[in-house]
This record gives sequence, structure tokens and C-alpha cells, in this order.
Amino acid sequence: MSLQFRIADQVLKVDDVHEATEAVVHKYDAFLNLLCADRYAFQRDAVRETLRFLVSAKYPDLERLARQNWNSREAVRQRHENVDAYLARMPLRDRKSVSLDLATGTGKSFVMYGLAAIALAEGLAERVLVLCPSLTIEEGLLEKFVALAGNGELSGVMKELGAVVAIPGIKRGNGTIQPGDICVENIHAVYETTGSSIRDSFRGQGMGTLVLNDEAHHLFSPPDKGLKEWMKFLQNADFGFRQMVNVTGTPYVDDDYFPDVIFRYGLKQAIADKVVKKPNYKLEDTYSAHDWQKTYAIHQKNRKDYGNEVKPISIIVTQEIARCIEVWSELVDFLATKEQISREQAEKKSLWVTSGVLSTGEGKARVEAVYAPRNGKDSPEKRRKKNLTSLKQVDDSSSPVEWIVSVSMLTEGWDVKNVFQIVPHESRAFSS
Repeated sequence: MSLQFRIADQVLKVDDVHEATEAVVHKYDAFLNLLCADRYAFQRDAVRETLRFLVSAKYPDLERLARQNWNSREAVRQRHENVDAYLARMPLRDRKSVSLDLATGTGKSFVMYGLAAIALAEGLAERVLVLCPSLTIEEGLLEKFVALAGNGELSGVMKELGAVVAIPGIKRGNGTIQPGDICVENIHAVYETTGSSIRDSFRGQGMGTLVLNDEAHHLFSPPDKGLKEWMKFLQNADFGFRQMVNVTGTPYVDDDYFPDVIFRYGLKQAIADKVVKKPNYKLEDTYSAHDWQKTYAIHQKNRKDYGNEVKPISIIVTQEIARCIEVWSELVDFLATKEQISREQAEKKSLWVTSGVLSTGEGKARVEAVYAPRNGKDSPEKRRKKNLTSLKQVDDSSSPVEWIVSVSMLTEGWDVKNVFQIVPHESRAFSS
């Protein structure tokens, strides 16, 4: 009989109640009470538990914390063959690095901003680097961080507490990052040799930097070549990053729960607390080969039933970047024929969204096959950037977009209210 493990039993306990530690942890209670609304008290708890680990002299690194939990908790030992196998699952165990499990929709950005602001205020870090897997998520984080940094009440509390930095500077990676700055950047831009100053700004600054990794399941289980470089960047000795916090709503590598989680607020709890809504399935179908006629009929019914109040949006999910662009082209052809409109009009109704476009190999040839007949009027990369900009307005009634074709990973971190239909174009798109 196989053993059953409760996820809650795998969450690491940070056991340090020394006066010096607790003094820092609770110094910022007034700030956190203002930042996190009453129904989001768990956000305050997440920040405090993380802060407790970061300031504790008892835990110089993750390995020390993990070994303590291994020695003191039977549930942790049962889950792993031996302590070496347990530690082997922690590639950042030699750093002050831990993970937070916060369900999607529970306000991860507020937790990250709270950690960043307190780290700068307390002098735990001179700079904060916030990394995420896509430009879409980057834009959302930037917007929220700018608003929070500009909140006079929050900065007022920090000034009263004698903060080293009361008002953080919020920057992208295309400018020099100074002490007191929070830099928000998508990981793909970090690898670019032009247009990003991340490498120059953070080289040799690792000891004075706090790194916050958003959607961190991509860090530990990268789905593509670009995201495989994320871990390499964090471990690069040129930077020497020591303090890291990884935040995600899906802390799994395949079916294995992250071994370094120190705080969990799961989806079931969030639904029970009415922090997020329980999905209300009007129709849930088993997978079958994709049929544009069926998808279109459901889309039209949604328009008929709800179109007077909102503009229903349908999302088609594909497995890979090249296939995403090919499927978008198929959709455009279908809409043009079905609605008897021009291809140009059909294109305005649909977007394809990916983290990048392929620059080599078979994938590049497939993408170019879609764009080559366009007589040089457009390019995949130019269109991708334009689509990302258009994505921000798809909820607006003035936007003509009704259809979005995307690689599955890019549906994360995107705030949109009007999605009525999600369809996997192939079974592999929803196999995870």
C-alpha cells in the first residue's frame, strides 16, 4: 500500500523566536496592516514567516533549515529516501532561499512588494530584483509596485519607523539599478546582450540583493530552453546572489511538492475563506480532436447570452510556440470564411501570445511559413510585441479581440475578467 502525504506536513517550520529576530519581524506590523486588508491576513503571515527566516542567524542557508526539519519531523523523513536525496532536490540549498505557496488570485504581488519594501527599509538588502517568466506578468507587477511605492500612507509609516529606504524606486532592467531600487524584469530580458542593464547593475552585488522569483514553478521545472537559464542566472558566481524568495501558486515539479516551502495558503483554503471564487463550470467536456465549428458555436452562444453585459473571450491553448502561431493562422482563415469577412478583419478579432519567437531550427521555419506571404509588412517579433500591448485592453468593449491563441504557460499571471471558453487545441496542451 502506498503512503499518503499531507501537503501541510511538508511545509518547513522556521523555529526561531529569539528576541532579536522577533523584534525585526514585528517592527513592520503597522506597515503590513496597512498594506494587507483584513481578509488578507495570510499575506502578513507570509511576509513575517519569510522575514523570520531571512533575518535569523540560526539559519545561514536553506540546508540548515532543511536538516533541522528532517531531524525533528517524521513526516518529512517518510517522504524521502534519505537526507541526501532530500537535499538533492534543493538546488539553492547553499543560499538563504525558500519558497512560498500562495494560490493564484490571493495577491502574491502584495506579499512580494511587502518583502521588497521591508528588506530595503531594514537594510537587509540594498537592491531588490524581481524576476518573472513573461512580459505580461512583468507589466502587471510593475503597475502594482508603482502604485504601492507611490502610496503616501505606506511611505509615511516607513518614515516613522526610521526606514533606510522609505520610498523604493521602481525600475525596469533597461536602466541602471541604484541602491534603494526595486527592479522588475522578465527573465528572458535578462539574457539579452542589449537593452538590459541587469548584468552590469547586479554583477558583484549579490550579497546586498534580495531576489524575488515570481511564478517560480518555471524556475524549478522549466518548460522551454529560455527558462532553463533562469536557475543558471541565479547560481552564477559573477553575481553571488544569497537571498532569494520563490513565489508560486503551483509549487510542484511533476507531482512532487516543493521541498523548501515555508508558508502555504492553498486554493481550497482561499475558496473556503472566499478570497478567491470557486470555478463555476457551465460546461466541462472531455478532450476530443479540436473542432472549430463546435468552438465557434459555443463562442457565438456566449455572445448571445452575455454580450449585452460583457464581451465574451475564447482562449485556444496550444503546446508550443510554433504551433500557437500556426493555429492562430488557421483560426483567422476559419473566421474569414465563416463570417464572410476579409482576412485583415479576422486578424483584428484574434491575437496570438507567446513568450518569444523561435530564432533557429524547424520552429523558426514554421513561423516564417506563416509570415512569409505577408510581403514583409509584418514580422513575428514585431507582431508579438504589438499583441502583448493589445492583450492589456482585451476586456474593453472598444477592443475588437474576441479570440486568443496562447501557449498554456502564458495564461498565468494575466488579469482578465471575460474569459468564457478555454479549449485545448491538442491533448498535450492540458496534460499537465
